Amino acid sequence: MLESQRRFWIFRTALSLIPLVTAAPGFAASLDLSPCSLPGLAQPARCGWFEVPEDRSAPPREGAEGRRTIKIRVAVIPALDPPALPDPIVFISGGPGEGSIDAAPGLADAYAEVHKKRDILLVDLRGTGASAPLACEGTETRRGVQAFLDEFLPIATVRACREKLAAQADLSRYTTDPAVDDLDEIRAALGYEKLNLIGASYGTRAVQVYVRRHGEHARTATLFGVVPTGLRLPLDVAKDAHRALLGTFEECAGDAACHAAFPDLHGDLAKVLARLEREPARISLADPTTGVVTDLVLTRAGFAQAVRYMLYAPNSAVQVPLYVHLAATGDFRPIAETAQIFSGFLSSGADGVYLSVTCAEDVPFFDDAEAAQAVRGTFLGDFRIRQQKAACAEWRVPAVDKRYLEPVVSTVPTLLVSGERDPVTPPIYGEQVARGFANSRHLVVADGAHDLGGMKNSQCVDRIAEAFLQSARVDGGAGGLETSCLTTIARLPFELRLPPPEITLTPEQEERLLGRYRNDKITVEVSRLGGVLQMSAGNQPSPLRAVSPVEFGFVGMPPSFHVTFIQEGGRIVGVVIDNGSGEPERLERQK
Repeated sequence: MLESQRRFWIFRTALSLIPLVTAAPGFAASLDLSPCSLPGLAQPARCGWFEVPEDRSAPPREGAEGRRTIKIRVAVIPALDPPALPDPIVFISGGPGEGSIDAAPGLADAYAEVHKKRDILLVDLRGTGASAPLACEGTETRRGVQAFLDEFLPIATVRACREKLAAQADLSRYTTDPAVDDLDEIRAALGYEKLNLIGASYGTRAVQVYVRRHGEHARTATLFGVVPTGLRLPLDVAKDAHRALLGTFEECAGDAACHAAFPDLHGDLAKVLARLEREPARISLADPTTGVVTDLVLTRAGFAQAVRYMLYAPNSAVQVPLYVHLAATGDFRPIAETAQIFSGFLSSGADGVYLSVTCAEDVPFFDDAEAAQAVRGTFLGDFRIRQQKAACAEWRVPAVDKRYLEPVVSTVPTLLVSGERDPVTPPIYGEQVARGFANSRHLVVADGAHDLGGMKNSQCVDRIAEAFLQSARVDGGAGGLETSCLTTIARLPFELRLPPPEITLTPEQEERLLGRYRNDKITVEVSRLGGVLQMSAGNQPSPLRAVSPVEFGFVGMPPSFHVTFIQEGGRIVGVVIDNGSGEPERLERQK
């Protein structure tokens, strides 16, 4: 669900050294926190472990055969201007399977104003991050671009993963209910009475479940990319992606320049799918981090997968008409290169948790007839449903009680935000959930997708969310929400042609760019790996493509993502990084 979010945080995170601080007051002795450093966060934090029973329904037993426990990783980023208010910000990431502590830098940046007087509490939910992770080696997110396109969760590796993990964990206990119960026990241990809950994608479902089970301890709920408890993933994946694609085509048709460049996108798409159905395309691709050339076989399903992932963010969605048109002319390289980059970004998350959650809370609740109806006439077809149902048959966890699917009903003040063309959590889901929250407001960002990557003035949404967190009001009254800035958010123009051709730099030209660059938010390293020039923030490398000796794009990424090195007196003294959002970052070169 939140499968593309991390790639748009690449240059907002980096490793840094963080000084130790004294203990924040008010923490209960049952959860001891010690000074720690969090990757990319230029502020002191405190971390610790909280032990919970894996199965709360199992009676405690003495001795070596006692009740199995899980150690949950907890991080608190203290308020910048203490003393802190008693209700912290709590973020729950997506997936399901992504840890939340990794989101610390982006969260502290987006909610800097609220963070002045409130702690940020981050918890890697059970099975994710560092909390007894249920990681599966060899699933599609770790097997390269070919597997990324052809197999969602390979049966053989799912089977092997289950055999390994089932020996050390009860896989049926890694669902949403016990995970939010862990969170509430951590809240109590830290002495917080109420929480300001923020969820992204699957995290919105976890927030809803927390409100259902522990609503008396929720001050506010903020939901980005809303996932209903009754969604039944992946039943509507193909339908929702198709709706987003048609919306993109319709917008192109209404744009004079886009329509002139691509007058028959529906015909182009039909031509591509029919051609790949007859015979897959073969493309030789160089690995962007090593330079090693391999052959990629692009099938109909693989092409559809790549298009679907491009729709996740506006700054790649604006390339879809161009890439579909190029494929119709026989040029599959641009979309293959983009798929290659996506396959590298989707390399985190605990696949075991993804399986335990979806195989218990979603897949059991639809049948083959419903699936056939849901995918009829879509460009993606039944690829995702077939793969996920087969994987769940191997995972073998029991379904949750069907009452879990019922909408959550609450009066907790709730802000919901959806992207107009989100291919996986469309606005209709936000509307469904909002009906159960009597004190709620649902905002839809025009042209937005599953995230707002590259949209101009997208920081408006963060400011609205901060105002909501401060006031706990969803109306427009005194102290309530002012949302007029939503009209200033705009996507980038459609890409009508490929970027300028890459040029080859001499070793001397590359050498002068190498080194570390930094500002008060970001640290990046420019290096050569396998003969390929790349920029990395933390441990995430991004290969660069030169269009001049000092101007670069990112391989496989939209042209809106680019960097320009700054020269003074013949020396490189800094770099400007632009992700197309209108807020370029300038970094100074470190000596």
